[in-house]
Amino acid sequence: MATITNARLTMQLNLPGNNAKVDVTGEIRFTPLEKFLMEKGLRYKVDCKVWGEDLGWWLNPDDFLFSYSSVFFPDATPSAIEPIAFTRQVPMGLLNEDIGTDEVYAEIILKNMESGSTTKKRTNVIKHRF
Repeated sequence: MATITNARLTMQLNLPGNNAKVDVTGEIRFTPLEKFLMEKGLRYKVDCKVWGEDLGWWLNPDDFLFSYSSVFFPDATPSAIEPIAFTRQVPMGLLNEDIGTDEVYAEIILKNMESGSTTKKRTNVIKHRF
């Protein structure tokens, strides 16, 4: 199955505007067989969601903050290694998911549109008081 590598979350704060530019980057690495199958019609969908990290799934589950528009592969120039990049400007209040310091991360989800199988990769966590 294809893998997600180098998943990274970065933010640029615009304090006068009270917003933040939230970027998620990474790479999708397709096997030679997957690349061949994409040339024959196989498609992949990549989704990206941003979460507020909390104590745990049963005690206090992570808070969903927002998502990006999906990206599909193959694109116009199919390759075994495909860079991915998501960017969005959001109000800082959207990132304020806790009392005190907030912990924000992104999750990249790769879905094989034929088999339905998925691979997920979590980014680094950014800690800041929004």
